[in-house]
Amino acid sequence: MSKCSQCSKEFESIGKHWSQSVDCDYENLSEKQLDVVTGVLMGDGTIAKQKRHYNPYLQVIMIKQEYLNYLYKIFGKFSNGVKFWKSAKEAAEEASKTGFSENAQEINYEDQYIFRTISHPELERFNEWYSSGEKTFPKNIKLTPTVLKHWYCCDGYFDNSSNQRITISVANEVENKDKLLKMFRESGLPSPKFRKCRRKDGYVGCRLEFLKSDSLKIWEYMGDPLPGFEYKWPGRFINTKE
Repeated sequence: MSKCSQCSKEFESIGKHWSQSVDCDYENLSEKQLDVVTGVLMGDGTIAKQKRHYNPYLQVIMIKQEYLNYLYKIFGKFSNGVKFWKSAKEAAEEASKTGFSENAQEINYEDQYIFRTISHPELERFNEWYSSGEKTFPKNIKLTPTVLKHWYCCDGYFDNSSNQRITISVANEVENKDKLLKMFRESGLPSPKFRKCRRKDGYVGCRLEFLKSDSLKIWEYMGDPLPGFEYKWPGRFINTKE
């Protein structure tokens, strides 16, 4: 149950109450919550709608249930919770059926979970990310510690060899090198190397690669790791405070 700050009554679905009430309206998302939406959307998140005339909601599907539970706490009354989505067996079967991995085996997959926010009018601002027909980052993203941390958790990789450096996948931004580098520069962060990569099947992707010294600055900037993604931080940063 969630309590409406305007009428002080409790509702099982606060979003439904706000959408149907004459006297109570949607509460605003906080600046931190909007930063989390931005960071998650740069990674595994999706903005979706149940029907055309409904407000949009944020949706994230992944195996890291601990992280999704953290999102549930962050969004509080704006959350629809975390639920089981797909078993490892179902994920393997789907990968095989779609051709993503013809020899997919259950042992190589894990159960998936889904997190959703309630439908909220403030999320309309993120519809512009899809104006080209596919998700593309806008030019005005400010990489706050919260934004960058959630993006890194979703799409980043930690090279835990002697290099100890960060790589972030940006597969949907192959032609947007200047925009990405400007994003880091304007946030006062080290500039990464922009690398394009081509697979044998012809797929072209890209990634951002940071030097070891610059990676340390990025970890310091982001602060503590998020639940489920501690392995993407060197041990020396695990117990630090933001």
